[in-house]
Amino acid sequence: MQSKGLILFSNIMEINKALDHISEIHRHLSKTEVYRGIGSFPIALSGLITFMAGYFQPHFVAKDDSLAFIIYWSFLALINLTLAFGVISYNYFFRESPIDRKRTRATMGQFLPSVLAGLIITFFLTLDTSIHGLYYDSMSNNEALFYLPGIWATLFGLGILSARPYLARHFIWVALYFFIGGIKLFFMAGDKTSLTPWGMALTFGFGLLLISGVFYWSNERQNND
Repeated sequence: MQSKGLILFSNIMEINKALDHISEIHRHLSKTEVYRGIGSFPIALSGLITFMAGYFQPHFVAKDDSLAFIIYWSFLALINLTLAFGVISYNYFFRESPIDRKRTRATMGQFLPSVLAGLIITFFLTLDTSIHGLYYDSMSNNEALFYLPGIWATLFGLGILSARPYLARHFIWVALYFFIGGIKLFFMAGDKTSLTPWGMALTFGFGLLLISGVFYWSNERQNND
């Protein structure tokens, strides 16, 4: 009986060790798995929409009208965010496993604070401009608005960098691109040229296409081979 008890105890210990090893492997796999909650196509579509918005900006925004520029590009950002989070939400509720959903929550939890910060800064700067009536005097528009494009690019790059643990390693270069774009737009804000349509289109349009390319290369290319 004692011998059988020792054998049973030994088997239980082996099972516990095996479960511990499985749990450890699962933790390592969770760390190495990258976020796959959105595909490359919706992001590429957002990039193309951004380039189109740059092309059509002169038809909707008067030259040197900084407040109209901010409203125009804020509306475009709303369209792109709706597209992206629509796809993410659909995948989250209808296609992802519990582990994938957990990764989605973690990724969005890292990325969204930067987007929220951009929305808050934009809202209060444009509100301040509207309250003081600067909308009707384009030459005396609030000079802080000229820095918003650089702020947007920098915060977007910061959001990508924050979510980096859940993204493919190449996203570090994407974040760097947005940081460089933000710095360039800050320099352009000094001489009030940051509100040109191609400043935004090249920074965000090409940046989104770059994100799409990285998603395709890291997540989808092997499935299509």
